[in-house]
Amino acid sequence: NDPRHLGIGLVGPSDLRIFYQRALAAGRPVPMAIAIGTHPSDMVAVTYKAPIGSDELAIAGGLWGKPLELVRCRTIDAEAPANAEIVLECEILPVGFTVDEGRFGEFTRFVGGHVMMPLVEVKAITHRKAPIFQVIHMPMDNIILDAPVYEAIAWNILEMAGIETTAINVSTGGCGQFHVVAAIKKRP
Repeated sequence: NDPRHLGIGLVGPSDLRIFYQRALAAGRPVPMAIAIGTHPSDMVAVTYKAPIGSDELAIAGGLWGKPLELVRCRTIDAEAPANAEIVLECEILPVGFTVDEGRFGEFTRFVGGHVMMPLVEVKAITHRKAPIFQVIHMPMDNIILDAPVYEAIAWNILEMAGIETTAINVSTGGCGQFHVVAAIKKRP
């Protein structure tokens, strides 16, 4: 691509993928802010597999113990975390899955294949004075952020099944998703 365009990975189910598919059908772009260099609580909250329509920013506020402070973007109808180091103000263009993305190293420690993804146009970049560009290195940074999310999911599933759980660990060996160790209370 060029300096104003990039691809975006919408491979799994997410609110953003649903918003994009609806907008694509209507021929409209999707405004989106990409926040770089946010607090780890914010990153954990947005990776949480909440039901579609849930407010992940409210989850981030829950982790902070107060509402997450947001700022209005300058060029698009969206907000971004005020604590971000850098914000890319973008639109996902209604051109379909046309950008050849990959092969990238994935959280599973394997290299993924080529996939076609939507095209994103960067409208503006805002940043703090002397911003810190934070990068998530695959696979460990991703695994470390995913593990607490999957631990919460495991707690919820076991609770729904009526199993009293005393501790849960989602291991890094299972890529932060595929291996859960749970301590449960004995029952007759």
